[in-house]
Amino acid sequence: MCIRDSFNIDMEKNEYLESVEMNTGVEMIPCESSNIEGFGYDSKKKQLWVAFKGNRVYRYDDVPYEICNGLHQAESKGKYLAKNIKNKFETTGYELRN
Repeated sequence: MCIRDSFNIDMEKNEYLESVEMNTGVEMIPCESSNIEGFGYDSKKKQLWVAFKGNRVYRYDDVPYEICNGLHQAESKGKYLAKNIKNKFETTGYELRN
């Protein structure tokens, strides 16, 4: 992959996360992951929002701050999500449309 290709991918990722932010009202944090583009946390509602590749966004309800912070600190976001979040909190999936 050349620098130009990497730049285009980063721009697409940033535009995607900006779109998620506009739709959810939650600031998204980009991350390096094979499956996750970024995530954000609404501390008042205790909602964790995770933006996956392929325009799929999931909202996890009643997530304690400590779990969100653990995701933020995790070396592997996908492994942490699978072990500590997936199937442990009520989940709603969304698909962003262009």
